[in-house]
Amino acid sequence: MPNRLRMIGSRIAVLAALTSMQCCAPTTNSLGKTLAFASFEFNDGVRWRKYQQASRRLNPVIRDAYMNHTEKTDEKINVSEINLLRTKINVKTKAAVLRFRYIWHRADRGIVRKTVVAEHWKQIKNVWFVMKILNASGEDFPLFVGLTPEAQKKKQKQKRQKARPQPVRRSVSPKRPRPMRPARR
Repeated sequence: MPNRLRMIGSRIAVLAALTSMQCCAPTTNSLGKTLAFASFEFNDGVRWRKYQQASRRLNPVIRDAYMNHTEKTDEKINVSEINLLRTKINVKTKAAVLRFRYIWHRADRGIVRKTVVAEHWKQIKNVWFVMKILNASGEDFPLFVGLTPEAQKKKQKQKRQKARPQPVRRSVSPKRPRPMRPARR
């Protein structure tokens, strides 16, 4: 009987260890809950023009560009509806791609447009950030134009090149053959 109790006790200990290890490892469900809150905070901020709130969830590389861009287009864009279409979470890399449909119109035109965007999210130190936003279909959503780190790096490179003085290029004419002189004797 005591041996049987030891076996049962060791099995319970092993099961307890396994379940505690499972609780520590991130699962799709646990990542999904935190991602749902983060994406709601970002997209709700975009819809209701709370750009400061939305920018907290943006990658720092694109955050300033987003804030500058939204200051220019703030009153021109009205978002009517945002629908989550698809979610794809990669547990190993702690990354996700979310597809949203934005239904919006320009205040000066009044034509309703539908745009599907793919938001690429990454969890860094248990906080989800939008790393880049790409247009999947429809007309470009004006608030997200150029919101990729590659686009921002390209703009910074262009600014640096403009600031650098360009060397003066002189036109070089092709060498003309010299006239032949008569040989001296």
